[in-house]
Amino acid sequence: MSKLPRIEAKADVRRFSDKVVYELRTHGVENVNDVFISKLENGYEIKAIGKSKVYVNSLPVNLPIKQYSVKDNKLSVEFGLQ
Repeated sequence: MSKLPRIEAKADVRRFSDKVVYELRTHGVENVNDVFISKLENGYEIKAIGKSKVYVNSLPVNLPIKQYSVKDNKLSVEFGLQ
């Protein structure tokens, strides 16, 4: 992991009445076991390990995580509204 280049994944945000969903384009990430989420003071840091890259994103959201999943080269992180 330390030898792979680190880049920021492109993100799309969708807001619903009861949740906020971030979709990160993470090519090469195939399993949720390759995703690491850390709570920071003013949001979350997400690291996703792909076959040839490590995607590192900071999300400025102070909401609780409801769930996250990997499907079709996208990491979807769902936050619940308080």
